Amino acid sequence: MRNIDLKRGSVAKYDDGSPFLVESGALELGFRLPDPNGDYFVVSQTSIAEDGRKRLPIARDGRVALHVSVGELRLAVKRYIGGRLVESYGVEPLDVRSVDGTVTAYPELSALQRQAAGLEKTMQEEREARKQACAEALKAMEQNTEKAVSGVRKDALNAVHKLAVAFLRYAYTDYRRNIYVNTQNASFEQFLSAFGFSEKDFTAEELAAIKEEAKI
Repeated sequence: MRNIDLKRGSVAKYDDGSPFLVESGALELGFRLPDPNGDYFVVSQTSIAEDGRKRLPIARDGRVALHVSVGELRLAVKRYIGGRLVESYGVEPLDVRSVDGTVTAYPELSALQRQAAGLEKTMQEEREARKQACAEALKAMEQNTEKAVSGVRKDALNAVHKLAVAFLRYAYTDYRRNIYVNTQNASFEQFLSAFGFSEKDFTAEELAAIKEEAKI
């Protein structure tokens, strides 16, 4: 069972953001209710249209069991007093997948945070590669060896350029497909500009490669 702290004005997240098994199609959740007064219900809906919306009461101890199917599961908690809706709480969506008969739920916001951390790491590696390339080129220049300067600079910059293309190809795929990342529906040129590049920095083949995996 995963526990969730309901918070006013923000999306409630799971106490453990790692993926977890859904046994026999039953998802057991424990909500930490902010106020014991009133009746709480959880409203669920998957991305599969025929499933429809489901509304189940939450027990006084905050527990509830949901029967879920594969797809994106969106949850909300409603609080009623005297039959009147007084509060609504958003809950972190789940991506429910089935692999080899095993059903697993992935908290989506936590997954996005891990992806963002991965992108930041890649960007940091690119910055370090650029710094190293400049340092090696400067060292070669100080040694007054024109041949060494040319070779080191060319190899280093080629390596950095290839790394940039690979990074942008991965990042643009997530940028196009993930509404949580591309909140402004920005253009491809705006995407490149956010990382300090423009289309002039790449060949037509490289631009096509960056965009290739982002096709929807």
